[in-house]
Amino acid sequence: METTQQKLDRLNALSESGVLNDWESNFTISVIDQYKQRNLTDNQHRHIDKIIAKNDPELIKARNDWYASYNDEKREIARKAAEYYKANPPYFRDVANNILNDPEYVPTEKCFNKMTQNKYVQRYLKALETGPQFEPGQMVRFRRNADVRQHHRKFVRNIEPNLGTSNSKWQDLSGKLAVVIEISGQPGAAAGSRPYIVLPVGQTIPVETLERRLMNAK
Repeated sequence: METTQQKLDRLNALSESGVLNDWESNFTISVIDQYKQRNLTDNQHRHIDKIIAKNDPELIKARNDWYASYNDEKREIARKAAEYYKANPPYFRDVANNILNDPEYVPTEKCFNKMTQNKYVQRYLKALETGPQFEPGQMVRFRRNADVRQHHRKFVRNIEPNLGTSNSKWQDLSGKLAVVIEISGQPGAAAGSRPYIVLPVGQTIPVETLERRLMNAK
């Protein structure tokens, strides 16, 4: 295990070689002078280790190899992942913005893997590859399940003026036919989460819904 003095000697050598930025060079001068008088703080030790590690030849080679391997395929995967995180904040917000706004930006290998290899983005990428199940103009039917009853119901009050009576009840779209107006966005990580706008038969107001709530009309 290296002593503090040995680490400072390595840090000084890096500074003299010109590979450190201005802040790192000034930090090096500061901690070397301070160590002549008193011990360094834990935070200063962490910065020293970080600077040394960043300039380790093996790590530099690994970073260069990663940049060289960052081809169009990886760039496209990163772009799709960034679009997912932009729509589902706050994770990877800054990196996602960099990917989407700077075509030359390359995330670190560690960051790329964390962004793209988790189960949520993998589901999202799979949904993009699968494509939409329904197309605009297609006739579909709302499924008969709790999801539809929960999200597509309304309280209807029918009044009979001549009889002076009313008939009020909850109505939902379970089993109802509809026409797909448009595919209104990209899917999320959940299965069947691609959004659609459909027009139920007999109605004049379109409805926003999700792919999992629809089925082919027979």
